[in-house]
Amino acid sequence: MAIIGSSLRRNDIMALLLIALVSLAPIPLGSNRPSLWAITDTLVFAVFFAQTLMRVFDKDERSRFLPNNRVLLVLFAFIALWHVVQILPLGSILPGPESGIGGYGQTISLVPGQTVLMLLNFLAYGVVFILAFQIGQRPGRAHRLYTWTGYMIGAFGLYALYNYAVGDNALLGFSREFYIKDAAGTFINRNNFATFLGLGLVLNTGLVADAIFGALKEGRRPQVMTALVHAAIGALLLAGLLATHSRMGLFASVIGAVVVLALFAIRSGSGARIKVSGVVLVLIGVAAIALLYGQGVLERLGSSQSSLDVRTDLYAQVLELVSLRPLLGFGAGAFEAAFPLVHHLPVSPDLLWDKAHNTYLALFAELGVPMGFLAIAIIALLIGRFISALKVDGVARLGAAISLGTIVQVGLHSLVDFSLEIHAVALLLAFLLGLGRAVSAGVRK
Repeated sequence: MAIIGSSLRRNDIMALLLIALVSLAPIPLGSNRPSLWAITDTLVFAVFFAQTLMRVFDKDERSRFLPNNRVLLVLFAFIALWHVVQILPLGSILPGPESGIGGYGQTISLVPGQTVLMLLNFLAYGVVFILAFQIGQRPGRAHRLYTWTGYMIGAFGLYALYNYAVGDNALLGFSREFYIKDAAGTFINRNNFATFLGLGLVLNTGLVADAIFGALKEGRRPQVMTALVHAAIGALLLAGLLATHSRMGLFASVIGAVVVLALFAIRSGSGARIKVSGVVLVLIGVAAIALLYGQGVLERLGSSQSSLDVRTDLYAQVLELVSLRPLLGFGAGAFEAAFPLVHHLPVSPDLLWDKAHNTYLALFAELGVPMGFLAIAIIALLIGRFISALKVDGVARLGAAISLGTIVQVGLHSLVDFSLEIHAVALLLAFLLGLGRAVSAGVRK
């Protein structure tokens, strides 16, 4: 018993450390700078080393060190290995000067140093996923982690709304160069911040649904106070989303939250009256918040067509880039260096196009089409696991619904933006998916 109690205390400490990492990463510019990547990744690896070292002396925990899906692990390892291959001096196998890229060096990656950093980031996401999987295998602890994360993202939303309301939209005390009239919190880009807030909206929506629909399904009394607290946080985050003026950020986040509600409501068995009442309350809340904060989003909807035209031209040229090296790619993190090879009018030459504004196309351009699809296949495998877990009551269904909602949210937003290429957002998503994988594994019910 003493050994078990000690194990619980250690894992609770590691849970707090992991939450601290996920919470601190968004503060310095969303950790969207190479120096910040290095610091954050070092901290992630340090926590992982400490967790691994402790588990060596705990036989009860060693069997659950990794998920039991070998295909998932092999795909991840294969993509990590491809990062390494892209920085090797392969020389003669690379396309020649006739392709327009022969003078960049002897490696597949046009910027090997950047690819090394991308490899470290990719490994850090895997480590965060594994840490969340290890620590979240006890239902009670997993539920606390979801709750703490919901509070944490709510705090970022409150900070952004306060700055927005008082007209002091400074970026950590410094004047903003971009998005001066938009809520962006500690992030540089409002759309990236919208994705971050959207993850919080999906998460808190899941906690509200679990407190009501989940309790009714399991024959328990609804946890009204819990539902009200997380509904209030969700409303705050929705207000923050509207204040970002991010059109796709708002749309994708609302769709993700609706998916979570639908997954709970469909299997609640609680009767049409409760379901309809819940939907009506949600709609009333959305309408009230929209009246207060929605004007900026409505104004930007008028420019949607022109924005679509710009993106369409950009995507056409990114596809040209992909066609130059469909199998090898130009190297992880090399989009900014590679895009000038195909950049021409009508895409504006006055702007710096360092992102593809579509994560899927960025994957194909940087890693090559085969590896890009392997990365997407990892998410597809997780989706299959989460769908199966929806049949199980309790925290397993909560984790599965939240995970599916976040995948829908970021999947939609990634069609037109690059939020998943922002370190803090990717770390948070890896954490939520790892936690969802832990509770959907069916261990320690």
